[in-house]
Amino acid sequence: MTLRLASLLLPLLAVSAGAQTFVVDEANGPGAHFTDLPAAVLAVPNGAVLLVRPGNYQSPSLGAKTLTLLGEPGANLLPTGLAGGLTISFLGPNQTILVRGFTFSGPIGLGNFTVDCQQCQGAVVLEQLSGPSGILSRLDATSCDRLLVRNCVFRRSSRLRDCNTVLQDCTIAPLGPEGIEALRVTRGTTQVVGGTLQGAAGNLNRGGPAVLSDSAALRVLGTGTLAGGQGLPAGFAVAGTGTVRVDPAVAVSGANPPFAVGVQATVAPQAWVVASDPVLGNPVNVELRGPLGDLGALGVGFPGASHAVPGITDRLFWNGSTAVTQAIGVVQAGAPVAAVVTLPNQQSLLGLQLVWHGVTFAAANGLQVSPPAWYAVRL
Repeated sequence: MTLRLASLLLPLLAVSAGAQTFVVDEANGPGAHFTDLPAAVLAVPNGAVLLVRPGNYQSPSLGAKTLTLLGEPGANLLPTGLAGGLTISFLGPNQTILVRGFTFSGPIGLGNFTVDCQQCQGAVVLEQLSGPSGILSRLDATSCDRLLVRNCVFRRSSRLRDCNTVLQDCTIAPLGPEGIEALRVTRGTTQVVGGTLQGAAGNLNRGGPAVLSDSAALRVLGTGTLAGGQGLPAGFAVAGTGTVRVDPAVAVSGANPPFAVGVQATVAPQAWVVASDPVLGNPVNVELRGPLGDLGALGVGFPGASHAVPGITDRLFWNGSTAVTQAIGVVQAGAPVAAVVTLPNQQSLLGLQLVWHGVTFAAANGLQVSPPAWYAVRL
């Protein structure tokens, strides 16, 4: 099915018309508005898009207004000291911060970079953030209602406390210390779609768990890897306490059994959505995958507050009044429910955020909603 945004174009343009784009360029090249990223963050209006050209930039502190930061290849964020980094805090419920396409930089072997998200009622979206092997980066988040992290790489043990989080196609594999977990989750909900969570090796001790849970609700799906670290014995895939739902397509390894006695684990088919990056003037290919034989519906809408729907365990992350159904069908092996969206080549859509969800149903598997596939339109 192909949808050319006939029904969405007018509201898209209306929403994006007020978003101003500013260019940040360390070299002060043609068309640059700023040479310093923290100064640009302070100066631009609410809702602005910052297009950041290649260069080395001090990491900004973000919060209290909606901003989109789009890094071009070669845009580097420098740590503050040996452990500082990007800070996002105190977002209001109707505010969104999106940061995409930056490399963590610093002295090789010395740099420790932290992406620190604190007390955010609005949405925090982190895309394509990573660093070289000498930069030991980590994610540290507390009390974030909508934290969406996609295609990011972290090389230190990361922390989530009282957050509703989606990790999509991320790698969290700490390089040390020995036997430490990849991800520690305290309460809240965490959905892991694809990617790799790998606990640190324990050498002659127990390896670190992929996830150390403290009364958290986990959902692990897609074709990803959940691996306890090697050691004597190997680490658990999930240690601690709480619940975990795992799709059979997930590669689970480590201790045998892979889940600690305090973890209530369920293995069952799950629904998830895969989408290509939305690029101006290009088609976006979207697929709903999940339980084979289930009836599935695929839709797209604008971001909204996370909310529950009666009869469905997981929450929706879009504004339901803007959602448009794109495709309906039966999920089959090698033939997911799919749609193609062609984005107009209009600069005013740069930075616009779209959310895809899929819903599946069958008597055996019940009614499910996929994690959100949340993307920003880019050049």
